[in-house]
Amino acid sequence: MSFLKNTGIRIKLLTKGQEQWEGQQYEMQSNTDGQLFCFDNDGEEVLRFYLEDSTTTVDSHEILKIKLDVNRNDLATEIFSTCGWVKVEGLAMSREPLSALANGYNCWSDSPMLKKNEILFKETDPNQKYFGDAQFYKYGEQAGSFHAWSYTILDHGPEGFNSLIAGLCEDRFYHVIEVDLNRQTYNLLLDIEGFDVTRLEEFSNLLGAFFIPTDIYPETPLYRLFDIWFSEMVALEIVKREYKNQWSGVTPVTGYTSWYNKFTNISQKWLLEHIESIVDKTGWKIFQVDDGYQSCVGDWLTPSPSFPDSVDFVIRKARSAGLIPGVWIAPFVAMEFSNIVKSSPEIILRDSSGHSVVCGDFPHWGGKFLALDTECKKFKSWMESIISHFSSVGVKFIKADFLYASSMLSRKGMSKSEISSRAHQWLYDLCKSYGMYLLSCGAQMSSAYGRCDFSRVGADVAIEWEAPELTLNKSRERPSVKASMTNTITRSVLNSLMFYNDPDVVILREENNMLSHEEKITLTKLNRDLGGLVFSSDSPHLFGESQFDLLSVMEKSSTNLKVKSLGRLDDKNHTYWLETDQKKIAVSVGPRSAVNLLEV
Repeated sequence: MSFLKNTGIRIKLLTKGQEQWEGQQYEMQSNTDGQLFCFDNDGEEVLRFYLEDSTTTVDSHEILKIKLDVNRNDLATEIFSTCGWVKVEGLAMSREPLSALANGYNCWSDSPMLKKNEILFKETDPNQKYFGDAQFYKYGEQAGSFHAWSYTILDHGPEGFNSLIAGLCEDRFYHVIEVDLNRQTYNLLLDIEGFDVTRLEEFSNLLGAFFIPTDIYPETPLYRLFDIWFSEMVALEIVKREYKNQWSGVTPVTGYTSWYNKFTNISQKWLLEHIESIVDKTGWKIFQVDDGYQSCVGDWLTPSPSFPDSVDFVIRKARSAGLIPGVWIAPFVAMEFSNIVKSSPEIILRDSSGHSVVCGDFPHWGGKFLALDTECKKFKSWMESIISHFSSVGVKFIKADFLYASSMLSRKGMSKSEISSRAHQWLYDLCKSYGMYLLSCGAQMSSAYGRCDFSRVGADVAIEWEAPELTLNKSRERPSVKASMTNTITRSVLNSLMFYNDPDVVILREENNMLSHEEKITLTKLNRDLGGLVFSSDSPHLFGESQFDLLSVMEKSSTNLKVKSLGRLDDKNHTYWLETDQKKIAVSVGPRSAVNLLEV
């Protein structure tokens, strides 16, 4: 374990502050062979941590395992009940990176590659705070020092390759990597809040593991590193994952979703018009009805007044027209005034004081919405009846949104990560049992790996480059074309491995949007080349010559590009470069005047 001796590694248990996990309470002392210990106040050994590295390297990387022996269950339980994180501190980077990925908590979270002079700011918008990690992770907000959930990519420059630091046991605990580009060090964290330490034998005493770089020059293509990482993850985890998803057709899959035009203001009449024009004028495959068909979020089978024959009628029409019918639901949440909440209060997720857990507040939905208890048998029975009904009318594609709600609260001796992993796997199994494809959205990213067919990888696309009111609040989960495109680039290596990436919609239309032609074509090309699912919310019967030109770009055949390396070039224009197995791409996603996509 030479890396332990050379870097002065320490292990800390971090205690819970008033609102966030912060402050050191217990610190482990290292001995010469790399074992690390914790003692109680009387000097009696209570916990013994082990750091184990693999004896051989795998393509310039190795596996670091964090194990724990418990010698006194009573004292260990007392210690863990006050703690939120296990932190392995002080690992040295093997090579100096020019930038690193600040991978976000939610699939919506802005995930840029940052340089030494750049700062990752915490959420300040009260309506957006539920979606990200600012409620339970303390942001440092210092230049060159930031964190990444699940994995980070280190950028060694356009002529070099990337290194990967990534968590391997995400169904036990969420894994966080803290990066300090100026000191060239990193820390590894496990979110242990709520975990019953007496369950360790179920995990063979393995708390967590990380795929980390060695001092060997990393010449391995990035897609190869991710393939190895995912294989090791599947081998170690206890909540099963599907290694390959169900979709076997051509990708990227094209389709229609109703959200990004009229949003909730849709109607049966409006959608029937679109079915006809989509079949006549496009080659789109999927027709997905989004939010607005139901009377209330949670009451999925009660139609809104604008659907006199219910959404079932629209679904049947789409199916008879030869399209793959889809529908949007938010299965893990419900409005506090919904009929399901009133009639079945036992399915509501409650904290230790018995209070319902609020996970959002939307004026356009009518107020606050609540997290549902995904471990509750009645919840599962109710949700299965919803999926069964949609299957009976022909739905073959489910967009499941706001899935982060499964990560709101640890309980029953399980961490937030374990609860979320179980919920995602259960939902995927349920959809597969009815022959439905699953699009995961609004999820904590690592919970979705291998547990869906498609996954959103970035923020909602807006009808403008940036919404000024959200930009002022530094929201990481804001609807934003800029943030969406950034994540399409930085999470591109996930495509066709963990799932097929959904980079969100392209906008072709002239009406009801403020994007320039250059922005539209950049967005369309980027989504087509780096995504596995390319949707639009536009109305083909309103297209003119310009829109049909953009449509041909959207529908142009493409293959899944394998990302060999990626990184940041300049600071001013936020230019990213990607080298794939087929071509090199440079994309500027900073100031609107600089937006451009170049293929070299």
